[in-house]
Amino acid sequence: MDNTNLFKGFFEEYRTTLKQAIIEDYKSIKKLCNNETPYSCALVTDSDVSTLFFAMNTIEKFNEKILKVGDKYMAYYKWTPDEWAYGDDDLSDKRMVINASKILSNKVNEKEVKENFQLFEMNLFENLTETLKDLIETEKLFNDMTVFISISDDNRSREVENYSAKLINSEKLYNNFIKRFEK
Repeated sequence: MDNTNLFKGFFEEYRTTLKQAIIEDYKSIKKLCNNETPYSCALVTDSDVSTLFFAMNTIEKFNEKILKVGDKYMAYYKWTPDEWAYGDDDLSDKRMVINASKILSNKVNEKEVKENFQLFEMNLFENLTETLKDLIETEKLFNDMTVFISISDDNRSREVENYSAKLINSEKLYNNFIKRFEK
């Protein structure tokens, strides 16, 4: 049986919910940032792709963090969404968590997904990436920000981050991002 279109219907519908959740959470987080300068944002999932959150950091919050912890782990604090100042947790109305993450959490528990997990995961990563890229092109979100997807606490995180960043960002932003852990 050809499984390439197994989740097509789900992801066509899911992208609409995801897109709206990203737009609403992005705008709400931008308000929290006041006059700060955002430099990066990410969609982050986990190893079993059952959760999803949106995170963003600003130059000002990054600089504050480095003043506190020192610059030994500068790249880590700059590019690890779990360490960033802003995210869905800061919002009272968390569209990503309420809508997109809840739908995803319910879907991964279905027998069809469990039996075809790698295909589902691949489709999810593709759809997250395509949605972010679409928001840059059509909604003009994330001006001059490095945008990527990530997996928390997973050995594949850097691979997923690099691949998604390459597909989403301009060549200039991607070239800076790909060198983020070089000394």
